[in-house]
Amino acid sequence: NVEKFYLMQRAALDKGGVFADQFRRLVWTNPELDYTLKRPVNELGKHTWEDERNFDRDLFLRNFASQLGIFYVYRESCGACQTFSPIVRNFADRFAVNVKAISTDGSSNPHFRQVMHDRGQLKSWGVTQQTPAILVYQSPSIEPRTGKAIPLVVRGSSGKELRLRPCAKPQGCLTYVGAGVMSVNEIAERLFVLLATEPGQDF
Repeated sequence: NVEKFYLMQRAALDKGGVFADQFRRLVWTNPELDYTLKRPVNELGKHTWEDERNFDRDLFLRNFASQLGIFYVYRESCGACQTFSPIVRNFADRFAVNVKAISTDGSSNPHFRQVMHDRGQLKSWGVTQQTPAILVYQSPSIEPRTGKAIPLVVRGSSGKELRLRPCAKPQGCLTYVGAGVMSVNEIAERLFVLLATEPGQDF
């Protein structure tokens, strides 16, 4: 029985090997089927893709910084907040994005001169007091007279169009970005994905 199982397993592995070989030959010879042209997997291709991606992301954020703002939620007794506060400050300085710090317990923050106290606005926004957390505010981008979206576009690498997601609410749009400690690059990445890409387009 062990021998029969082994022989059956070998036959399955051989067939799997043939399938995998045929699959790669098919993809190599049909560029429209090759997903790695969209998201490279080899080291050289990945570095090139990441460099272009980071360039587009940083260009997008700096170009539309005036349209955006960050609400940073923290509390004094939160250890993760003590780690994250200077990171948020660095993000704000790097991309010239305005940050409003919101304290859930009325405490000050050495990294932000002006601090807002939570007086129920988080609850009204549908946000828990989970700390640390960040939300992004986006100014409205609808022409009041016509009701049409104002196109906000910047040219990225290889002439690619980078569009800021339109905001149709007169009071502006608020999007929860995430909670917990993140790096400057992770904050930037989340904002870029949420504000500049469609679901499935960048995955």
